[in-house]
Amino acid sequence: MLQLLLLSLVFASDGEPSATPAVEAESPTEEAAPALQGATNYTLDSAASSLYVIIRNDTTTMMSQLGHDHVIAATASSGTISWDPSGVSPCEVSISVPTSGLHGDPPGYREKAGLDNNTISASKMKDMESNMNGKKQLLSSQFPDIVYTAKSCSGVKGSISVEGAMSIRGVSKSFTIPMNIEVTPETFRAKGSV
Repeated sequence: MLQLLLLSLVFASDGEPSATPAVEAESPTEEAAPALQGATNYTLDSAASSLYVIIRNDTTTMMSQLGHDHVIAATASSGTISWDPSGVSPCEVSISVPTSGLHGDPPGYREKAGLDNNTISASKMKDMESNMNGKKQLLSSQFPDIVYTAKSCSGVKGSISVEGAMSIRGVSKSFTIPMNIEVTPETFRAKGSV
């Protein structure tokens, strides 16, 4: 049972603010996305970022005594954000996580997530990751990436809500992530959980 998605993301600026053109509508009935005038484009620094989920053992199930809580960390994510420092909205966020870069209980993550320091053997970890990527869960062979996109932010500078959708296994679900942000011309830092 997925309990919590935690993010601590660091983006590095791609350079000077640019006048980004409006995104054209794909059909005559769709509206074009607003232009991000004066937006700065940032690229995700995967090495400086943390993105992980806590998977809680569902103690109400018959086999629960055989399981325990895990941290699944994304170790190879990529992404971009376009942010206009003069206002909160609109914003554009795109983050992609290859399922091959998801790892269970990597060193330091159980402690970071506030879980016990119990570790499992390498063979059990391999089995867990194989199950996670298999046909009953992520089906990584057909859906190699988990993708999050957002085109709307609201709130005040420093504390915003990012409204977007995450696609896992070809199914997209919309949700809002409350984020605390720090923005400079060189970096965009965001922390939050849902």
